[in-house]
Amino acid sequence: MSDPAPPDAPAPGRINRRGRAGAGYPSPARRRLRVFSLDPTHSRLSGSSVVLSVPWEELRPGPRGSRIAVADWYPDGSGPEPGVDLDDRDLLAQDGLAPDESDPQFHQQMVYAVLASLLETLDQARGRRLVWSNVWRGTEGPPVRPLTVMPHALSIANAHFSPGVGLSFGSFRATGDLSSGLFPNQWVHACLSHDIVNHEAAHAFLYELRPQSLEPTGLDSIAFHEGFADIVAVLQHFRLPGLLEGQILRSGAAIWQPGPFVELAGEFGRGAGRTGALRKALDDTDEPTPFTEFEEPHARGAVLTAALFEAFFGAYTTGITPLLRVAGIRGAGSNPTLPQELVGQVAEQARLAAAMVLTMTVRAIDYLPPVDITFGDFVDAVVCADTDLFPEDRIGFRRSFVEACRRRGIVPASGRPAGRRPDETVARQLDPLPTRQALMIATRDLAGWSVSRSGRARSAGQLERSWQNALRGWAGRNAERLGLDPEAIELDGGAAGFRMNQDGFPTAVVTARFTQRNRKAEADFGDRLGGVPLVGGVTLVGEADGRIRHVVSKPVPGVGVAGGDALERMLDFADRSAEASGVPRGLAGWMHALYDLAGMH
Repeated sequence: MSDPAPPDAPAPGRINRRGRAGAGYPSPARRRLRVFSLDPTHSRLSGSSVVLSVPWEELRPGPRGSRIAVADWYPDGSGPEPGVDLDDRDLLAQDGLAPDESDPQFHQQMVYAVLASLLETLDQARGRRLVWSNVWRGTEGPPVRPLTVMPHALSIANAHFSPGVGLSFGSFRATGDLSSGLFPNQWVHACLSHDIVNHEAAHAFLYELRPQSLEPTGLDSIAFHEGFADIVAVLQHFRLPGLLEGQILRSGAAIWQPGPFVELAGEFGRGAGRTGALRKALDDTDEPTPFTEFEEPHARGAVLTAALFEAFFGAYTTGITPLLRVAGIRGAGSNPTLPQELVGQVAEQARLAAAMVLTMTVRAIDYLPPVDITFGDFVDAVVCADTDLFPEDRIGFRRSFVEACRRRGIVPASGRPAGRRPDETVARQLDPLPTRQALMIATRDLAGWSVSRSGRARSAGQLERSWQNALRGWAGRNAERLGLDPEAIELDGGAAGFRMNQDGFPTAVVTARFTQRNRKAEADFGDRLGGVPLVGGVTLVGEADGRIRHVVSKPVPGVGVAGGDALERMLDFADRSAEASGVPRGLAGWMHALYDLAGMH
């Protein structure tokens, strides 16, 4: 009879992290996982699939890691479906399960891989590792834990992010005909679409950094969420191996032609009975429609997306023009057949431009106000965040972006095409921000600390609490200079990260957000507002030594002259919205009625 297995032996088929002899073998740096390219229909028609390379971490069946926890419950509450074990040695040896629409465990693998790839991109852009805490605010359990992902939670053509719940994806029967590329009654799974997974995860990401951003304070607030999520989803296309090269070959480098780099969720849109993709990243006409013509959040957000991609394709064209000229080609699209060597160089320029634009988009979040975000706020934030690091607009992207927005009626909130200037007058009146603990946390992130290790998590939590206490003390001393009440001011959050500046040196950026709520006015006007809180506040952007460069404010509705005007605007907006929609539940009810629920949000 064989000897019993030692107590610390791995489960059958799983890898023993210590190795057979108990030696400390180094962990792999990356994990390779097979996924569909864009979605199952695109993979079937193109005859291709993709292998994503994502950062390595030890996973429990699900898969469940430090930031992503797949829990496969079904709409009727049954389940969970047995979770795939991506640390099984057989799966490790073959890059995971083979793509299969009918295999729920492959669905789990793909949604994990797509999310892990996106989180790596967002971390690189921010200069700091993201942890999920605000998405769990107000719920029972640890304050920091993985984002829950449910691949089969809905039985409708939809997907959504819900604070306190996580990401939920739907499955439905296709309603299109054979011309859509789908088969009648074919199952369409939202969790198998790169676009939908990335879009919903971008909602969670934005909410984590701006937890007041989902309050319907105006038409722009929810529309900005949708526009930002679409921008992230389309720009992630450029990270998929082989997809870009194929589009360059087909279009002669004119990648803005109809195809995967201007369309979102092709299979999902056609399966739901639409004539094409769910949404597009560019306008349908040469003369864009002003964004004020749209009220539905997806449609309004698409205008912001189109403005950014107009500027992006301009930057891409600028980058590839010298390459095309050397090859004797007049411009993108003029020669349908490009030499293979040139295709690789053009693809590299496109990926560089996409990475630059995504990085600018993500970094801009730090420069947004804590509440009531408008398109104009975003324009200012993009320009200011980039100008702080790169004073020279060398390729003209900032100028092109502002002009593309102007063509659609979107103007910077500051009124300045060059963006908001550092607010030196207010900044000189404020004490330096406490930054020591924030910089220590950011430095540990760079060193590869993981919140999955309990000892390190406790240490990081102690630092976080220490910094929060320091910020609250700072707020009490400086609230009046910010136009806020020392007795009512609240800490909304903060962060620090390191970014490379124009000279190639790392620069620390420290941000802190403070809010104030007018509960008396909420009680007075609650029926008209439908439960939307009356919150104002300020975002502070500082340097490593605590000196404050930017003060981005929103007045507290009903407090002071500016706050009184803000309250009147919200009440007028709520009354007009209720009258137009016939929904008597104020802003929240109106927004729910306005949403196009057949989609992703």
